Amino acid sequence: MSDDYESLYRAHKDAALNVRGGITGFAHMTGKSPVIVNNKLNQNGHKLNIEDSQDLQDRDSKHLILTEMAARQGLMLVDIPKFNGEITTDNLMAAANRLSAYMGGVSKAVIEAVDPHGNGGESVTRTESVLVMAACDELLQQLLQIKIDLNSR
Repeated sequence: MSDDYESLYRAHKDAALNVRGGITGFAHMTGKSPVIVNNKLNQNGHKLNIEDSQDLQDRDSKHLILTEMAARQGLMLVDIPKFNGEITTDNLMAAANRLSAYMGGVSKAVIEAVDPHGNGGESVTRTESVLVMAACDELLQQLLQIKIDLNSR
């Protein structure tokens, strides 16, 4: 197996294992032989095709496959918030205020990651990176909510 695709095959296999009944359960749901599905996921003489991939993605509640595919392209997945009502000038102002608060959260996370003790010049830890990314994700979701709400008019 090529190292270039190992993580993608791993995401497909993990998605199949998460289906009720695992690989065998997935095979039965799709009317395929469990042996062949297992061989495809392990690259034992069979190739995983686009239909197999889509069948797994349709049942991948954790979005493991899509997350891996996005990461391979330097992208990330963000949940699109649900539309929750009519946009009024008051709602839009409230949304702008929420954005300010979320932007403050991003700024706080960055400041704490860059210089938590006033020492400067230290490497950002993985934990600090995750905290900054989480704050950015929250901000992005709020921005998407506003865009969806405005676009629905």
